[in-house]
This record gives sequence, C-alpha cells and structure tokens, in this order.
Amino acid sequence: MARAQVMRPIVDTVDILLDIHSTSAIDLPMMLTGWEEKHLAFARRMGVPELLVRDSGHVSGKRLRDYGRFNDPAAAPIALLVESGQHWAKESVAIAREATWRFLATAGVLSDADAAPWREPATTPTRTILVTDRISIQTDDFQFAQAFNGFDILPHKGTLVARDGRTEIRTPYADCVLVMPAKRPSRGHLAVRLGRYED
Repeated sequence: MARAQVMRPIVDTVDILLDIHSTSAIDLPMMLTGWEEKHLAFARRMGVPELLVRDSGHVSGKRLRDYGRFNDPAAAPIALLVESGQHWAKESVAIAREATWRFLATAGVLSDADAAPWREPATTPTRTILVTDRISIQTDDFQFAQAFNGFDILPHKGTLVARDGRTEIRTPYADCVLVMPAKRPSRGHLAVRLGRYED
C-alpha cells in the first residue's frame, strides 16, 4: 500500500503504460489487454506477444491496467500488462525487451531509426482470447480434475475442470481455453479463467 501511494501521483500523469510481469507458472507469454477496444487495437499493432487475453480485471484488486483513465473507453491513455513468461527464464527477458521496444515504437516515442526494426510485423499474427468466466476458489477442498497447463483447449462442452468442495466446475462451451490455471490453488484466489478464441 505504501509503495502504491508513492507511485499513484506519477501514474496519474502517464499517457501510455506497459506493466511488465513474469510468472511462476509455465505458461506462454501473453498480453492482458482488458475489455476496451483501444487497448486491444494497440496490442495488435505491437504484435508481441502473440496471445492477447481480454479479461475484466483481477479479483484481488485493480491492476495498473485497470486504473483510472486507462479503464475509461472515452479517454486516450493506454495501458497494457505483459506476462513475459516464467520467472528467471532467459526467454522471458527476451519477450519483455521486445514487447517494450514494440510498445515504444507503436506509441511513436522513438526516433524513426530506433523504431524501424520494431515496426516490422511480428512473424506470427496475434490471436485473441475472450475470457468469459473467472473461477474463484470457495472452499479449502479445491482440486483440478487433472494437471492442466495454460492455454490448454478442452474440446467438449461440460468437461470437468475442477471440484470445489461439492461443486463441479465444467466447461461452459466447446473449445474452452484455460487461461493461467493456478499452480497453488487456495481459497479466495482465482483458480482459472475460461475463455474462447475470438479470431
């Protein structure tokens, strides 16, 4: 809280923001864009990471991406959150650096010479996942039905994902994508996001 209070006056002046994360999960890099079209369009122009995840925020509190003017569709400021990969992995550093350069090039804050390499389209086109359900853990007796990885696709509607006490959690539709399944599930925290590819 003390750190947030120090940062807040600075963040209030920011027009473009890239929040760079790594994760304990062994997941593919992704960009969390939020719902607003302005963020999604900016992330698509960047082109890295390939996977763009549209979600409505975090159950444990607002992230920088969801704060103030960034979350206002009528306001110009842009904020994105990149999950660059696993903690300590060299590949995560490479993704974070490339995303940063592309973010700056897309924002137009680099000189033409500096921006030139990062204005080239990425080798793989982006894909967008729309998160439709966020599964929060309600009991101390939560277990996934099997060992899932991020971005696993469950092809059939009604597939068992997890049990939370006596409650079964099943896929609400076919080709359901599991986004960031928790490696250490605990009560009150987010277990997994359920989504589907939009493109």
